[in-house]
Amino acid sequence: MTIIRVSDLRSAGICPEARVWCKKHGIDWRDFVANGISVDVLRATGDNLCRIEELERVALRRINGAG
Repeated sequence: MTIIRVSDLRSAGICPEARVWCKKHGIDWRDFVANGISVDVLRATGDNLCRIEELERVALRRINGAG
């Protein structure tokens, strides 16, 4: 299970729109900031899947120490 962090949003250049997107999908922004969120939870929204895939790639690079 890959966890997306706010730093991944910044790295992908989508941080400014993230808070509104989370609100639209009922995702607790404060919890996300504090703990990250599973990529599976993001995928379950069915919205903007191409950006979610991009976030997962960024997170995996972070996790594997390549970025």
